[in-house]
Amino acid sequence: MVGPSGHIVGLDITKEFLEEAYCLVSKSGLKDRITFKVGDVNAIPYSDNTFGIYSNMVVTDATSWISTVGSSIKCNFGGNCSI
Repeated sequence: MVGPSGHIVGLDITKEFLEEAYCLVSKSGLKDRITFKVGDVNAIPYSDNTFGIYSNMVVTDATSWISTVGSSIKCNFGGNCSI
């Protein structure tokens, strides 16, 4: 999904999960292409049109997430959003 010049942002509310993810990415040699940030999918800390692709892996409160997803997706024009 990410081309050779693309960048990935990993967002999670759990700092420990992000620390583990950073360790795994560091071992893969991709740490210059992936950034991790503590945050909540219900209040994504990025402005609109920031991302070309939005992908969500796990939602613990689907009802709340579905009700806010329309206002929180930050894909740029022509980008892809997948759930």
